[in-house]
Amino acid sequence: VGFKHMWSSEIDTAQSRMYRDLTGNKCLGDTFGAAVKSAARVHYLKTGQPCTDWARSGKSLGSKGDTGWMFVKQTEIILSKRPQVFRLEISYNAPNVNAGKDVDAVITALSDKYVIYKRMIEVWRFGDPSNRKRLFIVGVDKRLVQVAHDFHWPKPSFDGDRVPTAR
Repeated sequence: VGFKHMWSSEIDTAQSRMYRDLTGNKCLGDTFGAAVKSAARVHYLKTGQPCTDWARSGKSLGSKGDTGWMFVKQTEIILSKRPQVFRLEISYNAPNVNAGKDVDAVITALSDKYVIYKRMIEVWRFGDPSNRKRLFIVGVDKRLVQVAHDFHWPKPSFDGDRVPTAR
């Protein structure tokens, strides 16, 4: 669709290096650091914070956990950068943690400026060879008027007869 990578945020050294090697662009470090705050505005912002505090296999502490607060706090970055479209991804269990209050807080914080779409997706149906479910939240800037209401989730590429594989 013509998007170009502009920047990334990642604190893991190996993942940061991989991003730079693959795209030739800067990795700005901590999502909540000064470099991201002063980074260029982008049209599309894709974000996913650590899921350990949201996953069933974790402690299910949500925003009260060691890294779970990042899922809620990322709304501040989105609102300050004001991309035309954003996409959040988190563990499918997130709506079950803290009675769904954290997920609701994220959606509420973004709903004033964005038309929000959310969907639970089995990622293998879209080519990811893992058997995970993920909660995806997409927001389209309300300033795009009708376009903001025209978003449609893509159709899956895989089903029970055709599954993705990886080697």
